[in-house]
Amino acid sequence: MNEETLVDKEQDTDSQEKDERDLKIAQLQAQVDETKDQLLRRTAEMDNMRRRHQAESMQLIFEANKRLIMELLAQLTILNVH
Repeated sequence: MNEETLVDKEQDTDSQEKDERDLKIAQLQAQVDETKDQLLRRTAEMDNMRRRHQAESMQLIFEANKRLIMELLAQLTILNVH
């Protein structure tokens, strides 16, 4: 083999190794992007669940207070009648 053939083979090997590295980098970047997307979605889901829970809790408190006030008014009415 002559020197040019050896240089060409080294360049082909280097080029192939670079292509493999580039492919691996692209695969890893895709995984990172997917993981970021999943994290954002789960964070948004947790925020929505927190807001929904907070709204439900406020509604339960409102309804409980409303029932209590209605019962107290009924008792006050009974006391005022007698």
